[in-house]
Amino acid sequence: MNFYTLSSLTAALFLSLSVMLLFFPELVFWLFHIQGNNAAILIMKRAALLFLGFSITTFLSRDVEHCPARQAISAGVFISMGALSLLGTFEFLRGNAGPGILAAVLIEAVVSFLYFQSWRIGKQKLQF
Repeated sequence: MNFYTLSSLTAALFLSLSVMLLFFPELVFWLFHIQGNNAAILIMKRAALLFLGFSITTFLSRDVEHCPARQAISAGVFISMGALSLLGTFEFLRGNAGPGILAAVLIEAVVSFLYFQSWRIGKQKLQF
């Protein structure tokens, strides 16, 4: 998958997540089988705005050629999504989240892998 397509799809994913977390946090409680409260809703709304920023960053960077900035974006998304995937798996195995979190874990793992591939390819191209 080329960087333009990957970044465009990721921007749409992050924007969708941002809207869901901001306006429909109860959906996450239901999907992950977790207890919701006002503190959790506050944290979700703050996370929604972070994902909005990630959406804008990935969307606006989709045309960037191989350069250190593109490498930084790829590494950042790779690490963030990989860490979320690992955390989701850990919390599922501990019994703190229901099976719905596995859908998020799978998407996060795929996005992480694709950005890792982009970072690895970009690293090779920048060395020449």
